[in-house]
Amino acid sequence: MKHDYDDYDMEPVEGLPEKLPSGERLLWQGAPNARLMARRIFHTRALTLYFALLIFGHGVFSAHDSTSLAEIASSAVWMLALAATALAILYGLAIGYAKATVYTVTTDRIVIRFGLAIPLVINIPMRHVHAADMRTYDDGSGDIMLRVARHKAVSYVVLWPNVRPWSMLRAEPALRCLVNVEQAARAIASAAPTQAQHSATDQRGPSSLDPRVAPGAAVPG
Repeated sequence: MKHDYDDYDMEPVEGLPEKLPSGERLLWQGAPNARLMARRIFHTRALTLYFALLIFGHGVFSAHDSTSLAEIASSAVWMLALAATALAILYGLAIGYAKATVYTVTTDRIVIRFGLAIPLVINIPMRHVHAADMRTYDDGSGDIMLRVARHKAVSYVVLWPNVRPWSMLRAEPALRCLVNVEQAARAIASAAPTQAQHSATDQRGPSSLDPRVAPGAAVPG
């Protein structure tokens, strides 16, 4: 008899390797959206445009060289098949990463559970988070980047894609492609002292936001 095996079946609480200790409360849980991951991390929209232009350009140059329509069509179908295969692989990776990833915010820490081939869990104590910067998009989705203490640095390669893009020298953990990023921001802010300073980095440029939303709540180390 065939049984489906899930690496995360043994979790006492989804996204957590163990039950929360006494006094620690769960504030928020979420996961990246697969469609947003495909578009913003694997760049499928840009690649679709690139492949379309490539196929169109190849057809134009072939026609200019007096290539027959049958040969142009055959070449276009072959290139289209390759492009569709590449995009399907990237969409599959986005779905897999999104399914394997769970972000958890508690009163004491931020937990990132992730990993396709090798399940990993990273605990980030709130006392080691110096600030949380939010990037938002017009549809209300966005990312939250965590600036952690230098001595708590993690590997960019290990943490990818749950990391601020291009922060290779000093990787910054990130909660990526959240459909409603402000819910996560409020949870992180609620775990910070009320006197914390608030800041934000927005996709449309810096803006002054309500401290209760606190997309960039600074958390003392």
